Amino acid sequence: MTDVIEEIVVVGKRPEPLISFPAINCPDTILPTKKDLFEAFDGAASFPARLRAYAEGLAGDEAQKWIDQAEQIDELLEGIKDALSQWDPKNNHPYIPGKEWEKLISRL
Repeated sequence: MTDVIEEIVVVGKRPEPLISFPAINCPDTILPTKKDLFEAFDGAASFPARLRAYAEGLAGDEAQKWIDQAEQIDELLEGIKDALSQWDPKNNHPYIPGKEWEKLISRL
């Protein structure tokens, strides 16, 4: 007599997404180059989307944990973007702390 296997169920744990901030190498200089900074932030900008994609296959609290981490990274990147935006050439009113105090004192 031959046994027939009707169903095989394989249960495995999904690997967690590997999120690591790339090292900023400055071999010849003290400060990172424009390319080094671009590569670091460009890689970091993809983290939230990768975390949200991973959370789609999960349920409940486990999914929410990954979504919360994605939101925290979004907030961190927005804060960095706001801080760096004062050097954007399109910004007509850069925030320069010394100049702000000078303006305030002059108005007195």
